[in-house]
Amino acid sequence: MGRFVLAPALEVIAQPLDHPERVRNLQVRIEAAIQDAIIDRVGVARAGSVARPVWEKARHDENFGLFAPYLEKNVELNRRIADAIGYEDRPYDALLDRSEPGMTTAQLEAIFAELKKAIVPLIADIARHADAIDDRVLYRGFDPDLQVSYALGVVKRLGYDLERGRQDKSTHPFSTAFGPGDVRITTRVSRDFFNECLFGSIHESDGPRNRSHLRSGGLARRSFPGTVRRGRSSHRGAPFPTRAGPRIQRAPPRPRDRAEACAPGRNRGG
Repeated sequence: MGRFVLAPALEVIAQPLDHPERVRNLQVRIEAAIQDAIIDRVGVARAGSVARPVWEKARHDENFGLFAPYLEKNVELNRRIADAIGYEDRPYDALLDRSEPGMTTAQLEAIFAELKKAIVPLIADIARHADAIDDRVLYRGFDPDLQVSYALGVVKRLGYDLERGRQDKSTHPFSTAFGPGDVRITTRVSRDFFNECLFGSIHESDGPRNRSHLRSGGLARRSFPGTVRRGRSSHRGAPFPTRAGPRIQRAPPRPRDRAEACAPGRNRGG
């Protein structure tokens, strides 16, 4: 474990630790290296890899029971990780700190409670007016490749920089960073529901854009792992409809023939 702990430290220890940010940088990188070593010893990465194809099949078949034992195993391993890392109050504090340094489970629950107060009534109000708008146009059977191309064009107009990332398809959309200049996104495609691909791409591109992953914003300087300072961009500030709305209205993806869209085995994407 010593090699894993010392390697990140040696990268910054040569610099004078004469600034609080440099001290914090060293501290966070050492802590992250220790936690990574613990996770490697526990074997959670292998357990996650084994569980993934089972999760994909369970999701496709809508059979949670198929995935349940794999989920239990991963929960058990993560509990062991939390115990090994250590925490003051709640086990999830140790895990949460890896992605949101300083955040606690109690703070997160308070945030969710506030969101719930607004979101639950909003969803109920939307449900009461579900028939107010005819949304059949969203279920017309759109070519998956055209959906992906169109969604990529929209996120590019919103500021996602393909010189510093790319978009692929996955079972569930996500974004991941390999470095400050390489932040990638994925989306999923449903042939018979247009919203999944478009809004999946928009949602996942928001993280890279907020991390200054912008065409005109330049590359932000990292202070320590997990944070990137925001840069400037002419794209920021303008509301989404102003930037991309007119193009969406002018050029929606061309729908496929209804019979083809409903053909067996062709109603799922991504």
